[in-house]
Amino acid sequence: MKEKPVVYLASPYRGAKAQNEAFARLALAYAIQSGVVPVAPHLLYPQVLKEHKAKERAMGMELGVSLLKRCDELWLCGNEVSSGMEMERQEALKAGILVRKISAEEIYRVFLPDEIHQREMGGQNVLEQSL
Repeated sequence: MKEKPVVYLASPYRGAKAQNEAFARLALAYAIQSGVVPVAPHLLYPQVLKEHKAKERAMGMELGVSLLKRCDELWLCGNEVSSGMEMERQEALKAGILVRKISAEEIYRVFLPDEIHQREMGGQNVLEQSL
């Protein structure tokens, strides 16, 4: 049996933290459903490292890049590319790792088809309505 590709997931984290974490979980579920072995360090490392402490954030980013270099692909999930995601994209390109862009709408369509329609019709935030 062929090995499944290991995919590093990147999506925005800082800012609207609760919403961004909810979206990252949806992206993780999307990747699992897509048949890959996903890793989402931005859902893992903040469990033990404090994002607001510069030293710990830098350590988390360093660990993430080390993990990224062991992956087959990088998926940039969502409609915006944060500065951290851009740094990960640059690292992936330097290492010859395939980079894919997965839009928020592509992820939402799999799990939230009714809410997507609401959003397109001017409804409130999809994640707030769905979770």
